[in-house]
Amino acid sequence: MNKLVQPLINELQNYSNKYVAADIVEPLDYQSYQNYLKTGNRIVFENQYFRRRRQLSVLSLSYYLKHDDQVIKLLENVIWEICNEYTWALPPHLPTTGNTYGVDSPQWIDLFNAETGETLAEIQELIGDRFSPEISFRINQELERRILKPFEDHDWDWQLKENNWSAVIGGCLGIVALIKLPKNSNRQKKILGRLDIAFKSYLNSFENDGACVEGVSYWAYGFGYYLYFADKIKQVLNDTYYLDSSKVKRIAAFPYYTELSKHSFVPFSDVSNIQLPTGLLSYCHDEFNVNIPSFDQVNNLDFDRCYRFAQLYRNLIWTSDQKSENRYNDRTHYYANVQWLIRRSDKHNIVFAAKGGHNNESHNHIDLGHFIFGTTNQLFLIDLGAGEYTKDYFNNDQRYNYLSTSARGHSIPTINGYEESPGPFRAQSSYDEAAFSFSLELAQTYPRETHLSRFSRQFTSSLPERTTIIKDDFKFKSAHNNIVERLITSITPIVDDHKITLTNQNESCELICNSNKITVEILTYPDHNGSMQTVYQININYSGGQLITTEIHLQLK
Repeated sequence: MNKLVQPLINELQNYSNKYVAADIVEPLDYQSYQNYLKTGNRIVFENQYFRRRRQLSVLSLSYYLKHDDQVIKLLENVIWEICNEYTWALPPHLPTTGNTYGVDSPQWIDLFNAETGETLAEIQELIGDRFSPEISFRINQELERRILKPFEDHDWDWQLKENNWSAVIGGCLGIVALIKLPKNSNRQKKILGRLDIAFKSYLNSFENDGACVEGVSYWAYGFGYYLYFADKIKQVLNDTYYLDSSKVKRIAAFPYYTELSKHSFVPFSDVSNIQLPTGLLSYCHDEFNVNIPSFDQVNNLDFDRCYRFAQLYRNLIWTSDQKSENRYNDRTHYYANVQWLIRRSDKHNIVFAAKGGHNNESHNHIDLGHFIFGTTNQLFLIDLGAGEYTKDYFNNDQRYNYLSTSARGHSIPTINGYEESPGPFRAQSSYDEAAFSFSLELAQTYPRETHLSRFSRQFTSSLPERTTIIKDDFKFKSAHNNIVERLITSITPIVDDHKITLTNQNESCELICNSNKITVEILTYPDHNGSMQTVYQININYSGGQLITTEIHLQLK
């Protein structure tokens, strides 16, 4: 370990001392399980669940760093209570019968069941010879009962999911199998062979360009566990299969090209405010020789509200002080397969990103044609990122009623009273690198009732002038039509005829449009943490015949 991780070591030891002084296992009560069934609220349960996981990670890593009899005594009590939990899965992921949990719930394999299993397996591998026989027995018993046997006995739909689920669960179960089962045993081989389906599914979620349509938060989550497993199988079986793909190398570079400023990334899809794990970034740099976002210290203990042991442990052992040099520069990157264009210039202090794709992606928002614009210090036109995760947030019939996920929460137009629609319709895109012009054809992403025959959105940007122009060309089959161009900002707009001004501290942005019919609405929404936030929706109205062209000039001042 190097000096860069010392602050995390100090935190672990400090909080470990506090836990030992209190000598209480963090509670997880029956009412919190019931609360989800009754109200659909996830927060009550998850707050308790993750406080206990925090305690588990702190005590185990503290003991790993410095053996202390008082620490392991409390750690054993925490592990005992975790082994006694009704289920390791989160309530939203459990099967239900009527208004109660299904009989399979105690052995249900979801993300968090898998993560708990992986955590206990790794903790036992690190310090298990110092555990009492009873604790070691309970860990082995519960890993068999909740992880290995259920996986062997059933087919699981997450094995085929082309998103983070297949990587996280597959990675966790793979690590458990590598640690707990005899090396190269038939049982181990069979489990790893079945898990290979999950890893292939996960890699299929990426196009060849390596872009993660779920956003950088889920890149860190899914790709993290993919690499934790890939490194473990390399260690145990000398198998580098999961590391050798050129596609994996391109995936490893994704954060670098989506970084807008320090700890700030392109916020498309269900992205939340995030610090990427420094251990994971270091591993990507060392293993694949790719550029990574710069950092000058290890993540603190609370950077991840789920307190995942796998991340914290690898932040300790993987974080390298060789990654602290500043790699910021001017960069433009076009992800052709997913139709994301990202531009950042430190020299001119401007950032811009726009997206196409389709409205049926994992963690999708209704946002084809959406964009963000601002400086490295301040986004003037924004993306709301992930909303609060509730029962309905992942219900296909309810998901797009939330501002964060809906069309009205993005900088895209309403056409003849209709919003952009969910579905697999893919935008047609083109990118002219020399002119820095990015175009999208979006007509098919709107309902037929709009009478659209063409909707072309073109972005043109200039670094020296610090401008971006959004030009929309509409062609209709009907004679009378109405367009409302919408822009989303967190800054109070000042409207003056054709001009809208957004100002924050020493920076400002002017929006000049070819309409003076401008209104502003104040909108509120719960963010990913459940806190209510306020944003402003700028509505620019246009009326016309079969051909309508709108232009919005964005100018940083």
